[in-house]
Amino acid sequence: MAGAVTVRMYNIGFGDSFLLSVPVAGGIWRMLVDCGVHSQGRSEHDIDDVVADIIATAADPTGRARLDVVVGTHRHRDHVLGFEDDRWAEVEVGEVWLPWVEDPADIEATSLREVHDAAAFALHQSFAAADSAKAELALNSLTNERAMWTLRHGFAGTPTRRYVDADLELTHDVSGLPGAGVRFLGPPRDEASIRAMNPPKQQRWFGPPGVAVDDGGAVFPPEFVIDPATHAALYPHLALPRTLAARLVQEEDDAFAATTWLDRSVNNTSVIFLLQVGSARLLFPGDAQWGAWRGLLETPAIRALLSQVNMYKISHHGSHNGTPTELAREVLSGSVTSLLSVRSIPRWSEVPKGELVDELAEPGRLVLRSAEQAPQPTRRHPAGLWVEHDVAI
Repeated sequence: MAGAVTVRMYNIGFGDSFLLSVPVAGGIWRMLVDCGVHSQGRSEHDIDDVVADIIATAADPTGRARLDVVVGTHRHRDHVLGFEDDRWAEVEVGEVWLPWVEDPADIEATSLREVHDAAAFALHQSFAAADSAKAELALNSLTNERAMWTLRHGFAGTPTRRYVDADLELTHDVSGLPGAGVRFLGPPRDEASIRAMNPPKQQRWFGPPGVAVDDGGAVFPPEFVIDPATHAALYPHLALPRTLAARLVQEEDDAFAATTWLDRSVNNTSVIFLLQVGSARLLFPGDAQWGAWRGLLETPAIRALLSQVNMYKISHHGSHNGTPTELAREVLSGSVTSLLSVRSIPRWSEVPKGELVDELAEPGRLVLRSAEQAPQPTRRHPAGLWVEHDVAI
């Protein structure tokens, strides 16, 4: 198989949107992975412009747009908000890949979504009047139903919906892309893995080697911590059942910690897939955190696959718990190209983690950022709307 997989990373701000293109007999096979932006991290490019560019790129000479596969890795707004756009109704789609937790026919999935939604809505309502930033964090964890409706029921044509979970043994065919295969490595199904966001210290990114870091065992950064007494005084109207909070956090009296924990727990429901096209190995993990990575790193056959990856979409925008140190330092190859889709935000000054970026940019490796001038041979849109990178197949 000759040619390349072209990966277009949109400069969407704090969010993900990637368009993959592969030449095939009679045309171009295309896959869209996510299309969203966080309300606190928009770039100078409006998401409407991103959607317009995707549709225009996917259109044939008659103006009919088609995407062979659309992937919604998980329901967070910074990954799916763009799917609220009415223009998707005119785009023909072959397949839609979603995490198993979005399957309307899955009783366990429905229960999990109801728990998340009840908590997110209660917390959003409670914080709305007093602190808009905290309210937005809770809102980010809602089902974003309009966008999710498009992914579950929308688009033109008759898309096949595939609700995936971690399958560590089988390689699946990719419709419309002869000779290609996909391995679904996440999300996990067990609740313990979904809840496990914070990795052990040896798997986290802190500071330079040799520099002692005392995080006091804290799960959340300081701006996300509020003591129970202060919370009770500020938000007496918060009606979050203790039994529900207990399922989200260990500190069941800290309801704002519950908000943050809830937001992060959705990350571990991300679709993680490894696309294999000829010699190209492309890994897209959404916002996977420690619970989703743990089982993969403990499975020798999967570690071997991960060592062959030559393009890695950096998980969770380069946060301290999105890419385990073991994955970056010991497993990913010394020639991997990593894609970092994030706009730095002052309140999240540690995203992306500099130590992680430095590791993935070691000699022989390359880190491409959505908002920066792209090095050769990568291409950049004249107005900075996207950067493109080719992975040889």
